[in-house]
Amino acid sequence: HQKIQKLLPHFGRELRHEQGHFIGKGGIALKVIVVVVTLVLLHHQVPFFAHRLDINAVHGGKVGGVKARVQKRALNRFFIRVAGGFNGGTSIPQVVQRTYAPETNWTYEIGSKNQFFDRKLTVNLAAYHTSWRSLQTNVVRLRANGTPDTAFLVPTIVGNLGGVNVWGGEVELAWRVSNMLTLDGGASYNSAKYIDATTSQRFGISGNCNGIVCAAVGTPPALPIGGNNVERRPNFEAFGGATLNGDFSDKNSWFIRGDFTYQTKQFIDEANLAFTPGRFIMNAGAGVTFGIFSVNAWVRNLADKQYASSSLFLIGTGGALSASYVPSLGDRRTFGLTGAVRF
Repeated sequence: HQKIQKLLPHFGRELRHEQGHFIGKGGIALKVIVVVVTLVLLHHQVPFFAHRLDINAVHGGKVGGVKARVQKRALNRFFIRVAGGFNGGTSIPQVVQRTYAPETNWTYEIGSKNQFFDRKLTVNLAAYHTSWRSLQTNVVRLRANGTPDTAFLVPTIVGNLGGVNVWGGEVELAWRVSNMLTLDGGASYNSAKYIDATTSQRFGISGNCNGIVCAAVGTPPALPIGGNNVERRPNFEAFGGATLNGDFSDKNSWFIRGDFTYQTKQFIDEANLAFTPGRFIMNAGAGVTFGIFSVNAWVRNLADKQYASSSLFLIGTGGALSASYVPSLGDRRTFGLTGAVRF
């Protein structure tokens, strides 16, 4: 998912081209062009409370000559965004795998950014869909006659393997409860699944699919993975926090903060046979500022939780029927002290 671009401060449209270059296999120069179109559908201040209260009208006359007018405003912005990406194909020095097709993706997004109660409450919403086609990824190396080379079980050639559909949404909240207390949080749901007809060649060639754990089909054999979750991507993530802050002179201030992050499990392999569990991590921090000097103390993973942050999946690297998972452990409880000087 591509992040929401900063909205225009007026009705209108923005068209932007983003270009980048990198070197592909065999020294072939590739070019990526991303076209982003953002339409701001509405941008104006909308009265949050429709009526205005006049004390004179309520009490039928003047009350000490005092009048009161109640008016709160909400700033609402609605937008639509369309973004496209293209990664060109190229040639590689294999007789039956000389070329691979261009990879493309299109993202469609609709959302809203809102502020209420004189900007004390911020609510941002977005929903999006990404269509990713002709994925350029590793495929099994083949002989000149199109059969797999059993001496090379590790996928070493770039090729195209189906596509991915992504559907998701996110919400971000921030509430300035008082001059001292601010609450913030957010959540996102991201369903990224392989489309039908997408296959994993490395599962089929390695010989690990025995018809029970998984079943490979075709020649050369490949494992159908259409409908499976894309590996190493949690479906749901959330965060939340609270900050207390204040001043104790004109140029001196302090803060205390606590927050958490949460994410659900993520599959390690494209066959969705193994996963790393979800995790809930808490953090805390505090700091003071004296003029241009500041000192912050922080603790990450406050509960000292032991967890796997991610994992590699290796299949066929040790010969036929070999497979292994290589998890990476997340940081345990970590303390730190940071100092800064502002000029």
